[in-house]
Amino acid sequence: EDYYEKDFPHLKNVTRPNPKARPVMETLLAKGVRVGIATNPVFPPRAIEERLRWVDVADIPYCLITTYDNMHYCKPHPEYYSEVADMLKVKPERCLMVGNDVEEDLAARKIGMKTFLVEDCLQNSRDLPIETDYRGSFQDLVAFINDL
Repeated sequence: EDYYEKDFPHLKNVTRPNPKARPVMETLLAKGVRVGIATNPVFPPRAIEERLRWVDVADIPYCLITTYDNMHYCKPHPEYYSEVADMLKVKPERCLMVGNDVEEDLAARKIGMKTFLVEDCLQNSRDLPIETDYRGSFQDLVAFINDL
């Protein structure tokens, strides 16, 4: 816990915040969408909150932020996504998982979630085939959200 208080905040220097992230979250909330942060829950709440501060979205009223304190599974297990949908009180078919990792984020499709693959910082270390409902740049995501 001491590490996350003293050392972890210095990692902000290696991140590249996207100035459009906050407007996307605010647009979703204005449209009445239940928004959750479905990050791989391998960190304590303090670390996830710090990471959200780095990108200026920590104060958004999320319905869920996944951490190792509140989840029983990790990505890419389908049970992780089922647990996320249950905690959001939304059927998987009514969820959209947005992410940039082919293996971890697109696994949400296995339980019926729609997926949007953000390709700006694409991660596909195992060169897996890309099977997603939507894909494009972060700017494409912004347009997609605005059209909801």
